[in-house]
Amino acid sequence: KNEDIFSGAAFFDSENKAGSAIRQQCAEEALKDAVTSLLDPNQGLSVAIFDATNTTKERRAWLKERIKEENDNLKFEVEGLFGDYSGEGDDLLRLAFAETVLTDDRKVWENVKGSKLNSPDYLGMNADDAMRDFFARIEAYKKVYEPVENDEGVPFIRLTNAGEELLCRNCQGYTLGRIGWLMGSMRLTLRPILLARCGESRNDLLGRIGGNPPLTQVGEMFARKLQATIKEWRAKLSPEMRPVVWTSSLLRAQQTISGLEKTCPVMSVNMLDEIKAGSAEGLT
Repeated sequence: KNEDIFSGAAFFDSENKAGSAIRQQCAEEALKDAVTSLLDPNQGLSVAIFDATNTTKERRAWLKERIKEENDNLKFEVEGLFGDYSGEGDDLLRLAFAETVLTDDRKVWENVKGSKLNSPDYLGMNADDAMRDFFARIEAYKKVYEPVENDEGVPFIRLTNAGEELLCRNCQGYTLGRIGWLMGSMRLTLRPILLARCGESRNDLLGRIGGNPPLTQVGEMFARKLQATIKEWRAKLSPEMRPVVWTSSLLRAQQTISGLEKTCPVMSVNMLDEIKAGSAEGLT
């Protein structure tokens, strides 16, 4: 293989005809696999993500036409089985674009450094060389990039700067609504999650199931130690990272975090409550 054609940022340059041909072939195979998987009842899929560089109107028009061809073929097959098929005018396969845009140079840098360096593309490569290569890849895409527009006739979702703006265009129905909600929840910053049990309760001491008892003295000691640990951890975080404590509404959980409100927000939600034990509730 010619390393100049098949490796590094040069492979993604639009002027690299050999590289472009290979990438188009890969896109064809990936789309075929996505359609096959969606139509396979044994897989039970309702959404396929065609994760590709659909950065130009020409590429998206090709994708739109390919989905139309698949729908036309599917309708022909259904009509052959059932005669006149209306299908309520709906296509069996529906296309929507999801676009993430980063215009904040700092966020671009943090995203590349935090996620791309572990890519198989850069296995064994020096971190500085990998960063330079990936930014060269970004520049190659910038040369041909065209944002999704209304006149393309396809629903789309655009997320800008990881939550700064979320645009949903013609996104009707449950599935696109959920995808829009998911994209709106995306963040690029590191978000560690610490899981902790509540302190020992009186029912724990007695070996009883469930209930809503208070903490024991040992449980109170645990609560103080846990709060001190959280406060110490909070002091080491950057100003951009603002931890939130989520807890159940049960008494023992509330007592475990009591006082932390001065350090960070505390959210009490019933969904985190222990599942009721039914007729065994309170028994040993």
